[in-house]
Amino acid sequence: MRTIRFRAAHALFAILLAPFMARNATAQCSPTIGPGGGGSIPASGSGDGSFPGTLPSFPFVSALNVTVPAGATALESVVLRSLNHTWVGDLHIVLEDPTGGAHNLLCRVGPQPLGFSCGLNGDYAISTDCSCTPPSPLPSTCSGTTVLTPTAYEQHFGLWPSGTNGISNTPLNSIPVASGTWTLRIYDWAGGDIGSLDRWELEFNTPGGNPPPPPTCAGVVSSEEGPHQEIVSSPVTLEWTASGCATTRRSRVRRVTPPAQSWSSIAWVDAPMPSNGWSSDDHTASDEIDLAPGEYEWEAQSVNAAGAAATAQPCTFCIPGRYCISPSPAGGAIPQFGALNGVWPTVLPTGPMVSTAFFSLPAGATQLVSVKLQGLVHNRIGDLQLVLVDPTGGRHNLLQLNDGAGGGSCATAISGDYVIVDKVSGLVTCSGYELSYLCGAFAPGEYFQAHGAWNSGDAGIFNTPLTSIPISSGSWTLEVYDWDVANNDGSLAGWTLCFDVGGGPTTYCTAGTSSSGCFAAASATGQPSASFANSCVININDVEGQKAGVVFYGVTGQLASPWGSGSSSFLCVKSPTQRTLSQNSGGTVGTCSGVLSLDWNAYQFSHPSALGSPFSAGQKVYVQGWFRDPPAPKTTNLSDALELTVVP
Repeated sequence: MRTIRFRAAHALFAILLAPFMARNATAQCSPTIGPGGGGSIPASGSGDGSFPGTLPSFPFVSALNVTVPAGATALESVVLRSLNHTWVGDLHIVLEDPTGGAHNLLCRVGPQPLGFSCGLNGDYAISTDCSCTPPSPLPSTCSGTTVLTPTAYEQHFGLWPSGTNGISNTPLNSIPVASGTWTLRIYDWAGGDIGSLDRWELEFNTPGGNPPPPPTCAGVVSSEEGPHQEIVSSPVTLEWTASGCATTRRSRVRRVTPPAQSWSSIAWVDAPMPSNGWSSDDHTASDEIDLAPGEYEWEAQSVNAAGAAATAQPCTFCIPGRYCISPSPAGGAIPQFGALNGVWPTVLPTGPMVSTAFFSLPAGATQLVSVKLQGLVHNRIGDLQLVLVDPTGGRHNLLQLNDGAGGGSCATAISGDYVIVDKVSGLVTCSGYELSYLCGAFAPGEYFQAHGAWNSGDAGIFNTPLTSIPISSGSWTLEVYDWDVANNDGSLAGWTLCFDVGGGPTTYCTAGTSSSGCFAAASATGQPSASFANSCVININDVEGQKAGVVFYGVTGQLASPWGSGSSSFLCVKSPTQRTLSQNSGGTVGTCSGVLSLDWNAYQFSHPSALGSPFSAGQKVYVQGWFRDPPAPKTTNLSDALELTVVP
């Protein structure tokens, strides 16, 4: 199992906020209160303080009478309009609340020499993560004629000893919130430089206001078989962080390979976020989900108590869902013995490396998805042609680049483990390099089949996509031909076949909450078989006791449509659907002890004209449970759903 993470990244907030605000209709900024008056900095004279014991004389002072908005619990931002000064490092910005408490907003000065010699010119804000514009940290240096970029910044206490001269290093959203007179003071610790402030404003966390900052994707793109995207195994743990102003986190996952899903068909999954007071330290939340093989997009959302939300950019991951048979047969030298050049494409070179082994198909396999080549070494990849022979004697092209001309432009040495995949089989192989890369660097990894100009059927070798090669237990053979053996040789340590076995039935969608607090859960004892070779019993557990119910299914895809106004259930199976026989859930009334059950084989035997019949290997079936629940909206509720894959 692989963990994928989202994390909050303060440095990215200013860049990310605009598109996220536009994307979420509920996101809006809390109104600012003010303005307070402006003036010169310092008010007169020049800096004459002694840091930190004696404050400079003549600070800028401006009072603002504030009525705190109803429901506001914290101060989120102090906005400074048209603030200019020739030295940032001279300034010390302090906010006094109506109780008389003084709180540090920005203090860049310390022992000589003074820091931050660049200037200020524009609109600035001192903000928390929960403000309209989440802050960036101050840069480490800023000097000369540079102007500090006007934007929102985090508080910075510098070297100020908290409590000195009654000024405390209080986090912004821990400053007591009260209606009354708020006072802004700006001290200038050095003479010779002056500035001014046009006006200032305060922003509180009003209900329905600022959305929390969005999480951002931080998954590491890596894989044993090539750095294409996040390659994981199921179940997948999705993990991310959000700032302290988020009260709820949401996530949703959709499949982007067939059967693809739209975001509109996928419901958000909500859960509460923990809280640690004022701190903007990250909180971690995670969901573990069991998914079928395929490529997926996943997005997370931070939500505040008023429902304002910000959404992260989607993150992608892929579940290969393939089973590689082990141990693998040995390879050999390439060419296997002194070879003579062939005549492309009608006469194959003699002396190919040939390796034959008996493979027993894994249970449930429906298609070949890749061929893994272990320890493949050769001076020139362009010399080689790889052919796979199936148990019926069919011969299939895996790799052929230079049309019998030898290495040519693909005279690239190779060494390592390589995987040949079908370009259209992303459902189970996740990714691969396009073949144009082969004539450059050919690093170990996952690559698409290549046929070059080979005419399918020449020399009895066909350009068959891997997933279309007929599969069966029996003797499989790998042949490696060398079209130019004059000065080149190589070897293969071993090889193996990989099939589309990705596990058992998978759940999706969300169960409704019944009137007794039941979350009906669907499961199956195994995948359904097209030949009825194995048992498949579908159970819907944790159903309301002693209620009428039905197991129903569809074959056209997944869905996540609200069941009805006020209902917590979702219809998760696309129409058309097939209702099976009505049954009683059993158990005890008022408890979650009821069960709905369906013997898939028995039902299909007795209903040969049922939806989807006759089934074929690889076909998808989507199953859900329905049961009576009189106190609930629509007097009914639904379970979560199952995705089943028909096996041979």
